[in-house]
Parts: sequence; C-alpha cells; structure tokens
Amino acid sequence: MQEQKEAYGVLMDVHGACLAAMKVGEPLSAVYEAATETIKEKDATLRDKFVSSCGFGMGLEYRERNLQLNSKNKNTFQEGMVFNLSIGFQGLERKEAKDEKSKAFAI
Repeated sequence: MQEQKEAYGVLMDVHGACLAAMKVGEPLSAVYEAATETIKEKDATLRDKFVSSCGFGMGLEYRERNLQLNSKNKNTFQEGMVFNLSIGFQGLERKEAKDEKSKAFAI
C-alpha cells in the first residue's frame, strides 16, 4: 500500500507540472519534459515506469496524430486547443503483496 501512495503522490506532482507547461507558444514536448523532470526530482526510480506519452490533442479527429504530448513533438500550443492529458506509471510492484496477482499495479 505504501508504494501505491508514494507513486500516486509523485503522479499528482507530475500532473501539476504538466498543466503548468501547457502554455501558448510553448512546444508540445515541454509537457513531457516537465513530467520527466518532476519524476527525476521526486523519485528517479519511477522514470522507467512512466508512460511514453502524456496525451494528445483533440480536433477534427479524436486523437490528432500531430498533437501528441511526447518528447519529440516540436509543434507549439495555440490559443483554443483542446488536449487529453493522460499520465501514469505502469509495471509497478507492491513489495508486501501476499500473492502474485496483487503484486503488480499501475497508476
């Protein structure tokens, strides 16, 4: 249970950093960079458990391919854009789990 609480706390800090990075004129990659920097500051062991993208832009298509919130996207935020911010950790383990089924978790 303690691992889950700690990972959730880090994820909430990451969420705040991602929202703060979503500014008009900034590159979309700034969101992923803010997320990874926050993880490094709070708990670097979670870095390899973080998802590969922080979400995507929504427009004519539900998931606009050119508006992915990842480390490589240099498109910039524009006024009126809509995004789905989707962050998380996967492949985490509870050390005190009593059986294999309850050992693995994601947030």
